[in-house]
Amino acid sequence: MASMRLLAIIAILVQGLVNGDSNELPSFDPELAVAKVWEVAEGKVGPDVKVFNVVDFGAKPDGTTISTINFIRAFKEACNHNGRAMLVIPEGNFLLGSMLLSGPCTFQPPLMVQFNGNLLPQGSTSTAENADWITFMNFNGLFISGKGTINGLGEKEAWKAVCDGCRRKAAVSF
Repeated sequence: MASMRLLAIIAILVQGLVNGDSNELPSFDPELAVAKVWEVAEGKVGPDVKVFNVVDFGAKPDGTTISTINFIRAFKEACNHNGRAMLVIPEGNFLLGSMLLSGPCTFQPPLMVQFNGNLLPQGSTSTAENADWITFMNFNGLFISGKGTINGLGEKEAWKAVCDGCRRKAAVSF
């Protein structure tokens, strides 16, 4: 069963995210990143990894308290860490508004995200005008694993473009 759980890990490796100048960003080795994240998935974090838990930054997993600024603060601390960093989103329901999680970052790639919570949008998805809900940009190396859910809670209409010819909003963009 544990091996099935490991096989179900969702991983996203991102190299050279939009608006990034690869000459300024730390190098990213995908093979090394995968090896390190498998260690994390097996519970082998190691003393050289600094953990940034969104709850430690004030996020509330209660499904009613807006935790957007707490997620942004946790991300910024992980982003600016000089070494290996892991952002932890524990179990629970986190209510979030639109977020831009942007570098440049100083962490040693990849940024590992242990994602076990349920992300819920703050209010209607139409309140963000034409902004995407969660945007990652301008850093190299992102690995997301866990059993979490990004739940847009919207019907098809909620995610439509706000005007003819406008691009449709995304729940997550890179």
